[in-house]
Amino acid sequence: MRVTLLAGLVAVVSGCGETDGPDSCQGGEAAARSNQFPVAIDLLTRCVAQDKLDSSVRSRSLEIRAWSYSQLENDALAVSDQEAAFALAPQPEYRSLINYAGYLRRVNRFEDSLRAVRSAAEIEKRAGQTSMMTQYQLGWALYDLLQYGEAVQAFTLGIPVQPDYPFVYWRRGLAYEALGQSEIAKGDFERMAKLLAASDDRSSVAKLLPAIRDKLRQYGLDKTYDF
Repeated sequence: MRVTLLAGLVAVVSGCGETDGPDSCQGGEAAARSNQFPVAIDLLTRCVAQDKLDSSVRSRSLEIRAWSYSQLENDALAVSDQEAAFALAPQPEYRSLINYAGYLRRVNRFEDSLRAVRSAAEIEKRAGQTSMMTQYQLGWALYDLLQYGEAVQAFTLGIPVQPDYPFVYWRRGLAYEALGQSEIAKGDFERMAKLLAASDDRSSVAKLLPAIRDKLRQYGLDKTYDF
């Protein structure tokens, strides 16, 4: 799953594919909002090439281009752009850190990904908040670093906030399985399957379906939950 936390986009600029100068910045944002990622990248590249561009606009444009690259599964360029954006705006926002953590994970920079998630968690902590997004990403980062017990704790902390989120049970089940707690893992895989079966939207699970089918078959759940 890819995190998509692109917020606060400006109004759509008509004819954005032909814009230059300042309009390319706005047009790039508009194209990203419309999921026209190649167009967004082209426009935002023109945007950040301007010599006298305001640093805050440059930082935002780099961040949106990073997100656009990530949606096209070019996470190496996403990391590069996000880090350039951070250099211009050294007080990163929560959403920026969460997106960055995802890019880092997908280029196998697991320790850096964990640090980014922990920074996001600190922002939430100061606000007295707990979210599924943070705990899910934290658990995933810990799992990647083979810290399975801590991963379980993070996933579990997020569940009361959003108990109907199927993927947290999938990843917590994998963590329990890695700890040798197969029966508990089976319960999580079944909970995930129930939630997915009740959902009309399967687009978010398409890439995971082969692994999910194998896991349900492994635990004898494939006859009950046929995906």
